[in-house]
Amino acid sequence: MGADVDAVVGVRGGVAAAAGAQRVFDYHDLEPSDMPGRYDVVVDTAGSDASAYRGLLGPGGRMAAVAPGAFWDVLKSMLSPGPVIRMVSGRPNAKDLAWLAAKVNIGELKPILAATYPLDRIAEAHRDAESLSAAGKRVVLVQ
Repeated sequence: MGADVDAVVGVRGGVAAAAGAQRVFDYHDLEPSDMPGRYDVVVDTAGSDASAYRGLLGPGGRMAAVAPGAFWDVLKSMLSPGPVIRMVSGRPNAKDLAWLAAKVNIGELKPILAATYPLDRIAEAHRDAESLSAAGKRVVLVQ
């Protein structure tokens, strides 16, 4: 959609680069305060250190957190100077889901799947989700 994107990931940075990230940072090796540059937007999907990522915003920057773990950082941001972190929760509707499906169908949006499992291997899917780092979503096929 025209954005320049940097990604902060764990051990599977190749997936982020293949998905289009211009720069990929490994959170094991780099503190947010050591990241170069300032950002217009930060989307925090992990909620592990939202206050530190808030510090990466430039003037007028905005931050959205989708993980419940960011709750206290969101609250603190409302009481301190600087950008406010907002919690974001999706409420899909038929129109939005149809738009997403159309983007997938024409190849403009490419979901990243770590693995697919038939329903009779759902226990394996759960074990993998608990023990393996995921580079994408796991899908259980119900037929």
